[in-house]
Amino acid sequence: MRTISVMVYTAARCAPFLSWPPVWVTFLLIISIGYVSGAPAVDSLNIGAAVLVPIATWMAIATFRGEDPVQAGTHALHYGGTAGYRLMLSATSFVASIAPLPLSLGYAWLRAPSAPDTPMVIMALLTQLAAAATGTAIGSWLTRPLVERQSTVFVLGLAISIGMVAVPRIPPVRLLTDVITVSADHGHLPQTVVVLVLTLAAAGSACWAAGLQSRRLT
Repeated sequence: MRTISVMVYTAARCAPFLSWPPVWVTFLLIISIGYVSGAPAVDSLNIGAAVLVPIATWMAIATFRGEDPVQAGTHALHYGGTAGYRLMLSATSFVASIAPLPLSLGYAWLRAPSAPDTPMVIMALLTQLAAAATGTAIGSWLTRPLVERQSTVFVLGLAISIGMVAVPRIPPVRLLTDVITVSADHGHLPQTVVVLVLTLAAAGSACWAAGLQSRRLT
């Protein structure tokens, strides 16, 4: 119940104003250009996964930095401590970052020349979830009090996010998109599920560690 309460409060704080909407609009604009007409849906969704890493990073930064530090401290005391409260904020940010995925899937489907192979689309969607989790973990470390200067946040966030999708075979996102690209069938679906589960666990651990470090600095 505490997590749901934090999610509702954070959504009410971020969704109507200038925290989440610019992130959503940017993602939708990018995929509207990147999802080329006639391209297979899986290829388009792979582009979406690559974009989601910096998008989810931005979403996490906007979620954390959009709250007044004093108010954040008060909420942390109410919800059981800094680490736990920040983990709930990270979970909320993750959900917000994947909110446009139905639109992403629908647009990729419409632009595809034929009906895509459903298991391959599932693999691509799981990759997008892994991308969002990765970006959320990165963003959770680029917030106050861990990193104070916004210019530093911008440079680090952009560099790390691009590195995660630019280096071939680096897990989880680039590894999964490379596998999907060369895969002729859906035989890698079980491995994709395993990678997603491990990614979610690693991202959760990273967000928790960021909360612990933040508690030490406050």
